[in-house]
Amino acid sequence: MQPLKLAELRVLSRLALNPSLRQAALAEELGVTRSAINQLWRRLESERGFKIRGTLDYGRIGMHLVFGWARASEASDLVDGFIRWLSTNPHVSIVLESTMSSTLDTRIYFEALLPSEKQYSWFCSQLDRFRKRPYSLPVVHEKATHIANHMNLGLFDGQTWHFDVGFQFETSLGAAKGYADVLPATVGKAQTQDGYGTLEEIIIAWSLEQNYYATSVLLAQRMKRIGAAKISSGRTLRRKLLQLRAEIALPYLSLEDVGLTQRVVICLHEPSSDSTMSRLLLAQASTLPKVHVVSGSNVTVLDMMLPQSADWFSLSTSLSNLASRTADICTFITEPSKSRKDLESMLSSFK
Repeated sequence: MQPLKLAELRVLSRLALNPSLRQAALAEELGVTRSAINQLWRRLESERGFKIRGTLDYGRIGMHLVFGWARASEASDLVDGFIRWLSTNPHVSIVLESTMSSTLDTRIYFEALLPSEKQYSWFCSQLDRFRKRPYSLPVVHEKATHIANHMNLGLFDGQTWHFDVGFQFETSLGAAKGYADVLPATVGKAQTQDGYGTLEEIIIAWSLEQNYYATSVLLAQRMKRIGAAKISSGRTLRRKLLQLRAEIALPYLSLEDVGLTQRVVICLHEPSSDSTMSRLLLAQASTLPKVHVVSGSNVTVLDMMLPQSADWFSLSTSLSNLASRTADICTFITEPSKSRKDLESMLSSFK
Protein backbone atom coordinates (compact mmCIF):
# COMPACT_ATOMS: atom_id res chain seq x y z
CA MET A 1 0.00 0.00 0.00
CA GLN A 2 1.26 3.44 -0.93
CA PRO A 3 0.94 5.85 2.03
CA LEU A 4 -1.59 8.67 1.73
CA LYS A 5 -0.19 12.15 1.39
CA LEU A 6 -1.04 14.63 4.16
CA ALA A 7 -3.31 16.67 1.86
CA GLU A 8 -5.16 13.53 0.78
CA LEU A 9 -5.65 12.41 4.38
CA ARG A 10 -6.97 15.84 5.40
CA VAL A 11 -9.58 15.78 2.63
CA LEU A 12 -10.63 12.19 3.26
CA SER A 13 -10.85 12.71 7.02
CA ARG A 14 -13.24 15.61 6.51
CA LEU A 15 -15.35 13.55 4.11
CA ALA A 16 -15.41 10.59 6.50
CA LEU A 17 -16.93 12.87 9.13
CA ASN A 18 -19.24 14.68 6.69
CA PRO A 19 -19.60 12.89 3.34
CA SER A 20 -22.21 15.41 2.16
CA LEU A 21 -19.53 18.11 1.72
CA ARG A 22 -19.22 19.31 -1.87
CA GLN A 23 -15.88 20.33 -3.36
CA ALA A 24 -16.50 24.06 -2.94
CA ALA A 25 -17.38 23.73 0.75
CA LEU A 26 -14.44 21.41 1.29
CA ALA A 27 -12.04 23.90 -0.29
CA GLU A 28 -13.41 26.68 1.91
CA GLU A 29 -13.05 24.60 5.10
CA LEU A 30 -9.46 23.63 4.28
CA GLY A 31 -8.46 27.06 3.01
CA VAL A 32 -7.38 25.92 -0.45
CA THR A 33 -8.60 26.54 -3.99
CA ARG A 34 -11.45 24.62 -5.60
CA SER A 35 -9.12 23.51 -8.42
CA ALA A 36 -6.68 22.00 -5.88
CA ILE A 37 -9.51 20.00 -4.30
CA ASN A 38 -10.76 18.90 -7.72
CA GLN A 39 -7.30 17.69 -8.77
CA LEU A 40 -6.84 15.77 -5.53
CA TRP A 41 -10.40 14.38 -5.80
CA ARG A 42 -9.70 12.97 -9.29
CA ARG A 43 -6.42 11.44 -8.19
CA LEU A 44 -8.07 9.68 -5.27
CA GLU A 45 -10.77 8.34 -7.59
CA SER A 46 -8.21 6.79 -9.93
CA GLU A 47 -5.70 5.58 -7.33
CA ARG A 48 -7.84 4.66 -4.29
CA GLY A 49 -11.27 3.84 -5.71
CA PHE A 50 -12.58 6.88 -3.83
CA LYS A 51 -16.33 7.55 -4.11
CA ILE A 52 -19.14 9.19 -2.21
CA ARG A 53 -21.75 6.48 -2.49
CA GLY A 54 -25.30 6.25 -1.19
CA THR A 55 -26.73 3.88 1.42
CA LEU A 56 -30.21 3.22 0.07
CA ASP A 57 -33.68 2.73 1.44
CA TYR A 58 -34.44 -0.25 -0.82
CA GLY A 59 -37.93 -0.58 0.60
CA ARG A 60 -38.87 2.86 -0.74
CA ILE A 61 -38.46 1.51 -4.29
CA GLY A 62 -40.37 -1.70 -3.55
CA MET A 63 -37.46 -4.04 -2.73
CA HIS A 64 -36.75 -6.32 0.20
CA LEU A 65 -33.26 -6.94 1.58
CA VAL A 66 -33.07 -10.36 3.24
CA PHE A 67 -29.95 -11.25 5.19
CA GLY A 68 -28.85 -14.08 7.44
CA TRP A 69 -26.63 -17.12 7.75
CA ALA A 70 -26.53 -20.88 7.92
CA ARG A 71 -24.23 -22.87 10.15
CA ALA A 72 -22.88 -26.39 9.99
CA SER A 73 -20.60 -28.41 12.23
CA GLU A 74 -18.23 -28.95 9.32
CA ALA A 75 -17.89 -28.43 5.58
CA SER A 76 -19.82 -31.00 3.55
CA ASP A 77 -21.45 -31.60 0.17
CA LEU A 78 -24.75 -30.35 1.63
CA VAL A 79 -23.12 -27.09 2.73
CA ASP A 80 -21.55 -26.79 -0.72
CA GLY A 81 -25.01 -27.29 -2.23
CA PHE A 82 -26.41 -24.42 -0.17
CA ILE A 83 -23.52 -22.16 -1.22
CA ARG A 84 -24.01 -23.10 -4.89
CA TRP A 85 -27.71 -22.29 -4.69
CA LEU A 86 -26.98 -18.88 -3.16
CA SER A 87 -24.17 -18.13 -5.60
CA THR A 88 -26.26 -18.89 -8.69
CA ASN A 89 -29.36 -17.03 -7.48
CA PRO A 90 -29.54 -13.70 -9.37
CA HIS A 91 -31.09 -11.92 -6.38
CA VAL A 92 -28.26 -12.79 -3.96
CA SER A 93 -25.86 -9.86 -3.68
CA ILE A 94 -23.13 -11.50 -1.56
CA VAL A 95 -22.15 -14.86 -0.06
CA LEU A 96 -19.40 -15.05 2.56
CA GLU A 97 -18.10 -18.38 3.88
CA SER A 98 -16.06 -18.53 7.06
CA THR A 99 -12.44 -19.66 6.95
CA MET A 100 -12.34 -19.74 10.76
CA SER A 101 -15.05 -18.95 13.30
CA SER A 102 -15.19 -18.27 17.03
CA THR A 103 -17.77 -21.04 17.44
CA LEU A 104 -15.59 -23.58 15.56
CA ASP A 105 -18.29 -24.26 12.98
CA THR A 106 -18.82 -23.27 9.35
CA ARG A 107 -20.83 -20.10 8.72
CA ILE A 108 -22.31 -18.97 5.41
CA TYR A 109 -23.52 -15.37 5.45
CA PHE A 110 -25.72 -14.00 2.65
CA GLU A 111 -27.68 -10.95 1.53
CA ALA A 112 -30.38 -10.99 -1.14
CA LEU A 113 -32.30 -8.13 -2.74
CA LEU A 114 -35.77 -9.22 -3.81
CA PRO A 115 -37.73 -6.97 -6.24
CA SER A 116 -41.27 -7.94 -5.18
CA GLU A 117 -43.31 -9.39 -2.33
CA LYS A 118 -43.81 -12.56 -4.37
CA GLN A 119 -40.05 -13.03 -4.86
CA TYR A 120 -39.47 -12.29 -1.17
CA SER A 121 -41.95 -14.96 -0.07
CA TRP A 122 -40.47 -17.47 -2.53
CA PHE A 123 -36.90 -16.82 -1.38
CA CYS A 124 -37.84 -17.25 2.31
CA SER A 125 -39.64 -20.50 1.49
CA GLN A 126 -36.49 -21.80 -0.18
CA LEU A 127 -34.42 -20.92 2.89
CA ASP A 128 -36.94 -22.86 4.96
CA ARG A 129 -36.43 -25.83 2.63
CA PHE A 130 -32.75 -25.96 3.58
CA ARG A 131 -33.74 -26.39 7.21
CA LYS A 132 -35.28 -29.77 6.31
CA ARG A 133 -33.74 -33.04 5.23
CA PRO A 134 -31.43 -33.82 3.58
CA TYR A 135 -29.75 -30.46 4.37
CA SER A 136 -30.94 -29.92 7.97
CA LEU A 137 -29.05 -26.61 8.11
CA PRO A 138 -29.89 -24.19 10.93
CA VAL A 139 -30.70 -21.04 8.94
CA VAL A 140 -31.34 -17.65 10.56
CA HIS A 141 -32.67 -14.84 8.36
CA GLU A 142 -34.65 -11.60 8.56
CA LYS A 143 -35.77 -8.70 6.43
CA ALA A 144 -33.47 -5.71 6.99
CA THR A 145 -34.96 -2.73 8.82
CA HIS A 146 -31.78 -0.59 8.78
CA ILE A 147 -28.55 -0.47 6.74
CA ALA A 148 -25.44 1.61 7.43
CA ASN A 149 -21.93 2.11 6.10
CA HIS A 150 -19.17 3.74 8.16
CA MET A 151 -15.51 4.64 7.70
CA ASN A 152 -13.41 6.01 10.57
CA LEU A 153 -10.14 7.58 9.40
CA GLY A 154 -9.40 9.01 12.85
CA LEU A 155 -7.47 5.79 13.51
CA PHE A 156 -5.26 6.20 10.42
CA ASP A 157 -2.16 8.36 9.95
CA GLY A 158 -1.91 7.76 6.21
CA GLN A 159 0.30 4.71 6.56
CA THR A 160 -0.57 2.84 9.77
CA TRP A 161 -3.84 2.01 11.50
CA HIS A 162 -3.75 2.58 15.25
CA PHE A 163 -6.57 0.26 16.15
CA ASP A 164 -6.32 -2.20 19.03
CA VAL A 165 -9.40 -4.32 18.60
CA GLY A 166 -8.59 -6.34 21.73
CA PHE A 167 -8.36 -3.38 24.10
CA GLN A 168 -9.98 -0.29 22.60
CA PHE A 169 -13.11 -1.94 21.25
CA GLU A 170 -13.62 -4.12 24.34
CA THR A 171 -13.13 -1.14 26.65
CA SER A 172 -15.60 1.04 24.74
CA LEU A 173 -18.17 -1.77 24.61
CA GLY A 174 -17.75 -2.48 28.32
CA ALA A 175 -18.10 1.20 29.22
CA ALA A 176 -21.25 1.54 27.13
CA LYS A 177 -22.90 -1.59 28.53
CA GLY A 178 -23.93 0.23 31.69
CA TYR A 179 -26.21 2.57 29.76
CA ALA A 180 -27.20 0.28 26.88
CA ASP A 181 -30.89 0.99 27.49
CA VAL A 182 -30.47 4.61 26.38
CA LEU A 183 -28.34 3.84 23.31
CA PRO A 184 -30.05 4.10 19.91
CA ALA A 185 -31.61 0.81 18.86
CA THR A 186 -31.14 1.61 15.17
CA VAL A 187 -28.45 3.12 12.98
CA GLY A 188 -28.16 4.15 9.33
CA LYS A 189 -30.88 4.26 6.68
CA ALA A 190 -34.28 2.92 7.74
CA GLN A 191 -35.89 0.54 5.26
CA THR A 192 -39.44 1.39 4.22
CA GLN A 193 -41.93 -1.44 4.47
CA ASP A 194 -44.33 -2.09 1.57
CA GLY A 195 -42.97 0.65 -0.70
CA TYR A 196 -43.19 0.89 -4.47
CA GLY A 197 -40.80 2.17 -7.13
CA THR A 198 -41.19 3.00 -10.80
CA LEU A 199 -38.47 2.01 -13.28
CA GLU A 200 -37.31 5.64 -13.32
CA GLU A 201 -37.02 5.70 -9.51
CA ILE A 202 -35.11 2.41 -9.52
CA ILE A 203 -32.61 3.81 -12.05
CA ILE A 204 -32.23 6.96 -9.93
CA ALA A 205 -31.62 4.78 -6.87
CA TRP A 206 -29.02 2.77 -8.78
CA SER A 207 -27.29 6.03 -9.77
CA LEU A 208 -27.31 7.35 -6.19
CA GLU A 209 -25.96 4.04 -4.87
CA GLN A 210 -22.93 4.38 -7.13
CA ASN A 211 -22.54 8.14 -6.83
CA TYR A 212 -24.45 10.18 -4.27
CA TYR A 213 -23.92 13.28 -6.45
CA ALA A 214 -25.01 11.70 -9.74
CA THR A 215 -26.18 14.31 -12.27
CA SER A 216 -29.33 14.42 -14.40
CA VAL A 217 -27.17 14.16 -17.54
CA LEU A 218 -25.63 10.90 -16.34
CA LEU A 219 -29.06 9.68 -15.30
CA ALA A 220 -30.54 10.34 -18.76
CA GLN A 221 -27.64 8.46 -20.39
CA ARG A 222 -28.26 5.44 -18.18
CA MET A 223 -31.97 5.43 -18.87
CA LYS A 224 -31.30 5.57 -22.59
CA ARG A 225 -28.74 2.76 -22.35
CA ILE A 226 -31.14 0.33 -20.69
CA GLY A 227 -33.91 1.21 -23.14
CA ALA A 228 -36.34 3.09 -20.89
CA ALA A 229 -39.48 3.76 -22.91
CA LYS A 230 -39.86 7.34 -21.73
CA ILE A 231 -37.18 9.72 -20.51
CA SER A 232 -38.23 12.87 -18.67
CA SER A 233 -36.82 16.27 -19.52
CA GLY A 234 -33.56 17.40 -17.93
CA ARG A 235 -35.39 19.78 -15.59
CA THR A 236 -37.79 17.05 -14.44
CA LEU A 237 -34.94 14.59 -13.90
CA ARG A 238 -33.05 17.16 -11.79
CA ARG A 239 -36.12 17.71 -9.64
CA LYS A 240 -36.72 13.99 -9.15
CA LEU A 241 -33.04 13.39 -8.46
CA LEU A 242 -33.01 16.05 -5.72
CA GLN A 243 -36.20 14.67 -4.20
CA LEU A 244 -35.10 11.03 -4.16
CA ARG A 245 -31.58 11.89 -2.95
CA ALA A 246 -33.18 13.43 0.14
CA GLU A 247 -35.69 10.60 0.56
CA ILE A 248 -33.83 7.37 -0.05
CA ALA A 249 -30.05 7.86 0.27
CA LEU A 250 -27.46 8.59 2.95
CA PRO A 251 -23.96 9.52 1.71
CA TYR A 252 -20.87 7.65 2.87
CA LEU A 253 -17.18 7.60 2.03
CA SER A 254 -16.04 4.55 0.05
CA LEU A 255 -12.29 3.97 -0.18
CA GLU A 256 -9.96 1.13 -1.18
CA ASP A 257 -6.24 0.37 -0.83
CA VAL A 258 -5.75 1.91 2.62
CA GLY A 259 -4.33 -1.11 4.43
CA LEU A 260 -7.58 -2.80 5.49
CA THR A 261 -6.90 -6.38 4.43
CA GLN A 262 -8.65 -8.53 7.07
CA ARG A 263 -12.38 -9.16 6.78
CA VAL A 264 -14.23 -10.03 9.97
CA VAL A 265 -17.97 -10.62 10.25
CA ILE A 266 -19.99 -10.46 13.48
CA CYS A 267 -23.34 -12.30 13.43
CA LEU A 268 -25.67 -11.64 16.37
CA HIS A 269 -29.07 -13.20 17.01
CA GLU A 270 -31.00 -11.97 20.06
CA PRO A 271 -34.36 -13.76 20.06
CA SER A 272 -35.48 -12.24 23.36
CA SER A 273 -36.75 -8.71 23.97
CA ASP A 274 -33.37 -7.81 25.51
CA SER A 275 -31.46 -6.08 22.72
CA THR A 276 -28.48 -4.98 24.84
CA MET A 277 -25.81 -6.54 22.63
CA SER A 278 -27.24 -5.26 19.36
CA ARG A 279 -27.50 -1.74 20.82
CA LEU A 280 -23.86 -1.90 21.88
CA LEU A 281 -22.70 -3.08 18.46
CA LEU A 282 -24.75 -0.50 16.58
CA ALA A 283 -23.57 2.33 18.83
CA GLN A 284 -19.91 1.36 18.43
CA ALA A 285 -20.00 0.56 14.70
CA SER A 286 -18.84 4.04 13.67
CA THR A 287 -15.66 3.65 15.74
CA LEU A 288 -14.46 0.81 13.49
CA PRO A 289 -12.13 1.48 10.51
CA LYS A 290 -14.65 0.32 7.89
CA VAL A 291 -17.95 -1.49 8.42
CA HIS A 292 -21.18 -2.41 6.63
CA VAL A 293 -24.07 -2.86 9.07
CA VAL A 294 -27.36 -4.65 8.46
CA SER A 295 -29.92 -5.02 11.23
CA GLY A 296 -33.42 -6.40 11.68
CA SER A 297 -35.76 -7.05 14.59
CA ASN A 298 -33.58 -9.70 16.24
CA VAL A 299 -30.56 -10.06 13.97
CA THR A 300 -27.57 -7.74 13.54
CA VAL A 301 -24.55 -8.22 11.27
CA LEU A 302 -21.34 -6.18 11.09
CA ASP A 303 -19.19 -6.86 8.02
CA MET A 304 -15.86 -5.19 8.88
CA MET A 305 -12.58 -4.50 7.14
CA LEU A 306 -9.72 -4.31 9.65
CA PRO A 307 -5.93 -3.92 9.46
CA GLN A 308 -4.01 -7.20 9.35
CA SER A 309 -2.59 -6.46 12.81
CA ALA A 310 -6.06 -6.56 14.42
CA ASP A 311 -6.59 -9.64 16.59
CA TRP A 312 -10.01 -10.96 15.57
CA PHE A 313 -9.90 -13.71 18.20
CA SER A 314 -9.54 -11.12 20.99
CA LEU A 315 -12.52 -9.35 19.53
CA SER A 316 -14.62 -12.52 19.49
CA THR A 317 -13.62 -13.32 23.09
CA SER A 318 -14.61 -9.82 24.21
CA LEU A 319 -17.99 -10.09 22.52
CA SER A 320 -18.66 -13.53 24.00
CA ASN A 321 -17.86 -12.20 27.48
CA LEU A 322 -20.27 -9.30 27.06
CA ALA A 323 -23.12 -11.26 25.47
CA SER A 324 -26.02 -12.56 27.52
CA ARG A 325 -26.92 -16.24 27.65
CA THR A 326 -29.85 -15.71 25.30
CA ALA A 327 -27.72 -14.11 22.57
CA ASP A 328 -26.22 -16.25 19.81
CA ILE A 329 -23.07 -14.49 18.63
CA CYS A 330 -20.41 -15.66 16.21
CA THR A 331 -17.35 -13.88 14.83
CA PHE A 332 -15.59 -15.24 11.76
CA ILE A 333 -12.92 -14.30 9.26
CA THR A 334 -13.61 -14.64 5.56
CA GLU A 335 -12.39 -13.85 2.05
CA PRO A 336 -11.61 -10.09 1.98
CA SER A 337 -11.91 -9.50 -1.76
CA LYS A 338 -15.59 -10.42 -2.26
CA SER A 339 -17.78 -7.41 -3.01
CA ARG A 340 -21.52 -6.82 -3.00
CA LYS A 341 -23.41 -6.64 -6.25
CA ASP A 342 -25.01 -3.25 -6.69
CA LEU A 343 -28.34 -2.43 -8.27
CA GLU A 344 -26.78 -2.03 -11.70
CA SER A 345 -25.47 -5.59 -11.76
CA MET A 346 -28.82 -6.95 -10.58
CA LEU A 347 -31.19 -4.97 -12.81
CA SER A 348 -31.58 -7.79 -15.33
CA SER A 349 -33.05 -10.02 -12.60
CA PHE A 350 -35.51 -7.28 -11.62
CA LYS A 351 -37.09 -7.17 -15.07
